[in-house]
Amino acid sequence: MGRLLDSLDISNFVPELGTMLSVFWIALVLAVMTTPVLLLVKGYFCFFEAPQDKKNRWAFQTFYCKKSDEVWYFTQKISGLVLGALGAVLALVMLIVCIVCGIQGLEVLARAAVTCLIWELALTVLGYVAVMITVAVMFDRNGQQRA
Repeated sequence: MGRLLDSLDISNFVPELGTMLSVFWIALVLAVMTTPVLLLVKGYFCFFEAPQDKKNRWAFQTFYCKKSDEVWYFTQKISGLVLGALGAVLALVMLIVCIVCGIQGLEVLARAAVTCLIWELALTVLGYVAVMITVAVMFDRNGQQRA
């Protein structure tokens, strides 16, 4: 038993620090870039391929949008425009932030990633609220366009 433990080297089980840091860097960049890419995809599907089914997962759903087909298609187009544009701007800005902060070091990138995720969350919520308010202003609760 003593000979078996003598030949065991614990350093073989510990990964190299460079490998761990590169994996952490990739995870941070993926975390930051996930929201803009999802916004781009949702914007594309809502704008160019407006879902016919009102229970579609990719459809933008509000209280007002299920009242009539006119409201439904308007909601899909405006949400596709807003979310697609927001996703494109966020993707560009977050990519630049990841490149600049990644050059400066992993600690700077980690701090920037947390800040970016908070900004992404806030801007996404504002985008959704803007679409809902726009639909509520344009249409009444029965699905008729306001004069």
